[in-house]
Amino acid sequence: MSLHRSFRHLCLIHQNEHAFMALQENDVRMLDRLMTTEEAADVLNVSYSWLKKAAQRGVVPCTHIGRAVRFSSAHIHAIVETGESVGSPLPRRGSARTHL
Repeated sequence: MSLHRSFRHLCLIHQNEHAFMALQENDVRMLDRLMTTEEAADVLNVSYSWLKKAAQRGVVPCTHIGRAVRFSSAHIHAIVETGESVGSPLPRRGSARTHL
C-alpha cells in the first residue's frame, strides 16, 4: 500500500468515526425511546383511538416507520404544549346569563 493510499485510508476512517460519533449523539437525543400508540396514549391519558386518528390526520406530531406510528418524548411534549390553553376557561353554558 502506498503512503498516499494509506494516508487517504486513515482520513476516511477518521471521517467515518467522526460521523459515527455525531450520529450516536443524535440517536441518543432522538431515539430516547419510541413509544407505540398505546404507550403514548397511556402517557397522555387519552384513548388509543383518539391518538391513532389524530396521528393519521396529522394533527399530532409522530414518526411513521413503515405502517407503524411511533411517538418520542419530544412528540409527547409537543402534544401537551399544543393542548395547553392560556387565560381563564370559558364560562359554562347558562352560568353567566344576563337578565333584562
